[in-house]
Amino acid sequence: MLHPLSRRKAEVLTVLNSVSQEDHLKLKQLGAADNKFWSTDDEAHAPLVAAFRTEVKDYYWGRQARRCCYCSKELDESKAAYDAEHIIHKDEFPQFMFELANLSVACRTCNGVKKNKLVLALNVTLAEVPRQSSDYTIVHPHLDEWSDHFRHDEISRIVPANESMKGAKTIEVCGIHYLNAARLADYFLPADHKTVQQALEGLFRVKSRGWKIKYLEVLNGLVDEHNFQPAREILGALKDEV
Repeated sequence: MLHPLSRRKAEVLTVLNSVSQEDHLKLKQLGAADNKFWSTDDEAHAPLVAAFRTEVKDYYWGRQARRCCYCSKELDESKAAYDAEHIIHKDEFPQFMFELANLSVACRTCNGVKKNKLVLALNVTLAEVPRQSSDYTIVHPHLDEWSDHFRHDEISRIVPANESMKGAKTIEVCGIHYLNAARLADYFLPADHKTVQQALEGLFRVKSRGWKIKYLEVLNGLVDEHNFQPAREILGALKDEV
């Protein structure tokens, strides 16, 4: 059974209802020639792009169990709340802009942090969209099950499962530490939530033990100030880890 916090590996959309095969081919050609075409305001083609984008978002929202393809956060039904995600980024690889196998849906945080980062393994052939899990360095929406690479730890953070290198890389590339920080910050209420979240984000982002200790000192001061017991338990776990 699918874990309630896990997105589902999504089958690739194969048949478009809103765009004809001829128009889909035209979109592929126009996209390959212009890496900004996804956001075109050309009156002749903008409605076609919008129809394509809407159908893609509808399909993958459902197929991913209404969850972000990377962090698995539940996505609102409103299309304004999430993005159509190009797994291989369209800036450097515009030939894959309208390839259905290169699309999914992601929360705006993951999509924004991932941006145009490279997610392909070394020496991958790019005559077409690569179709093997091993072709990618991150957890792939169509080729990998989320729960094979991630788990929720004792303090509810998303962490790599079974020392998954793909899981660790995806957390880094998509900035999943931002979600981890936001969720853990709730344990520190009624402390200054914004300060707590910023300190937690820093703690998860930096590699240096010295800097991690500095962030822990900030958090410790807030816990002492507010004497909030759930936060003490979380802080204790973070201290043990550092």
